[in-house]
Amino acid sequence: MGITYVFCDCGSLPVVEKSSNNATVQGTYPVGYAVRYTCNAGHEPDGTVVIVCGGGGWQGELLCREVYCPAVNPPDNGKILGSPSYKVGSFITFECYEGYELKGSNQLLCRTDLQFDSSPPVCKVKMCPEFGPVENGRTFQENAGGIENDYGSVIKVTCNSGYIIHGTSHVMCQADGTWSNRPTCKGISCPPFQVISHVLCDCGSLPVVENSSNNATVQGTYPVDYTVRYKCNVGHEPDGTVVIVCGGGGWIGELRTLYYMTCSDAPNTRVAGTTEDEPNVCQNDGTWQFQEFACYCSCNMTNYDRNTMKIYNLKEGYLPHGEILHWLCNPGCTKNTTNELICVDGNMTMPQCDCHSTTDSTTSDKTDGTTTMSSTTSGNTGGTTSMSRTPFGKTDETTSMSRTSAGKTDGSATMSPETASSFPIWAIVLIVVVA
Repeated sequence: MGITYVFCDCGSLPVVEKSSNNATVQGTYPVGYAVRYTCNAGHEPDGTVVIVCGGGGWQGELLCREVYCPAVNPPDNGKILGSPSYKVGSFITFECYEGYELKGSNQLLCRTDLQFDSSPPVCKVKMCPEFGPVENGRTFQENAGGIENDYGSVIKVTCNSGYIIHGTSHVMCQADGTWSNRPTCKGISCPPFQVISHVLCDCGSLPVVENSSNNATVQGTYPVDYTVRYKCNVGHEPDGTVVIVCGGGGWIGELRTLYYMTCSDAPNTRVAGTTEDEPNVCQNDGTWQFQEFACYCSCNMTNYDRNTMKIYNLKEGYLPHGEILHWLCNPGCTKNTTNELICVDGNMTMPQCDCHSTTDSTTSDKTDGTTTMSSTTSGNTGGTTSMSRTPFGKTDETTSMSRTSAGKTDGSATMSPETASSFPIWAIVLIVVVA
């Protein structure tokens, strides 16, 4: 007996995910019926894309696997936002860091051919415009990367002598391509001195400025308001004011940055500055280095009364301005004041000593050996004492003296002689010395 093969129809089509097919019938499929599968976008076939009903079953096997576009690196100085899938139809989004500008499209589309629709973008550094010069100042750019005026570049601004910076000294190229606040250099101007005592009205020699010339047409002294302009030699540039004016007692810069002062020849005290050539400098805060800058007269003490007092701190007969007088009265005299005596610009209260008494006496040696003395005593501010003595020869050399005093409205007293014990000569001399 032979075996008979019976070919049966095929049942339902195999399910292939992420695909479609060209079958035109449903239900059962006759033997030899062929069906073609097509994978969806973003997928590719893995197996047989055509299956055939072979009698009793479908012949062939297929899977549709998902496919991706190639990975892309982020641009320099930029990044990729989120976590892209790189699937067909998806986008990749790019962004640049602060201070950089994106050149190209910020999004790429993954096409069905697994290619992006455009080239990846790049991030270019943002540039600031030329900074330009600063009036009365200098600029220096710090650019470690070797590119000027790019994002992050720093320009340092310094002002010329006689000017002060208003604003920050460092200016940065910002992320938006603009410079940060631009500073200015403003001239330092200190107020003029209202009063300077005993300075020469005319100005002395011009300040010496090396590597320069000036337009002065006279020499020696210069009148008030005389103006001199300086010019730097070739290869040099001015750092400060180029015009100075005789301000009466000293040269004043065009912006009052320096103040020179010359004292008169009279004995004086110079306040501030150790030498005649040292100027007063206008500081950055608009104030002078020396708040007091002047020449003051010393007090003339050359004719004080040396018979009644001693003074210890004079300089060639003068007391310097601002110093306290150091003085003492001679013995037998007292100060008429307990206050400190201070020299103020050539003026001071003069010292004075009150001395206790003035004594005038007359002494005579009589022939009998007695001594006669008369005396008048009165208050005397000068503290002087006078004495006269008339001697007469006497063999026994006895001495007598009598004194009669009577109070008077003028403070005088009288003495009359009478006999007394011997009055030694050294005592009379002692009285003169003490007085």
